[in-house]
Amino acid sequence: MIPMISTGPSIYSDSSKTDDHLADILKDADKLLEMCGQDFDEVTEYQLLVRCLSEQTVVQDAVRRLKEKGEGGMDSSMMQNPSDPDATFRKKAGKEYRGYAANVEESVGKNGSIVTDYQFEQNTYSDSQFLLKYQLKQ
Repeated sequence: MIPMISTGPSIYSDSSKTDDHLADILKDADKLLEMCGQDFDEVTEYQLLVRCLSEQTVVQDAVRRLKEKGEGGMDSSMMQNPSDPDATFRKKAGKEYRGYAANVEESVGKNGSIVTDYQFEQNTYSDSQFLLKYQLKQ
């Protein structure tokens, strides 16, 4: 458990303990990989663990650690959440977004409006790609 420090209404994590906690988690993950061998290669949850470790960590001098930015840290193709492995990461207009992108088409008349079409894609899908896909359908 990560110790928490309360300073009134906000709660902050004690970062001096976070690094130790993270190192313990990565050691446990390595032990799990070693114990499992190839026995669980067909199990989805195990595949997600392996994917997460391969995308977000490196082994240096026999010690696993998180990748740093210069080593290909978090990019749009990396898994953001093992419970939703298709969700992606994107920076747009200076803001960070995780998940999916949607485009909604709405028809408006004097009595109101109704959604007539929608597009739902990974968050890396650009506005111009949505428009091109829409134009190709027409």
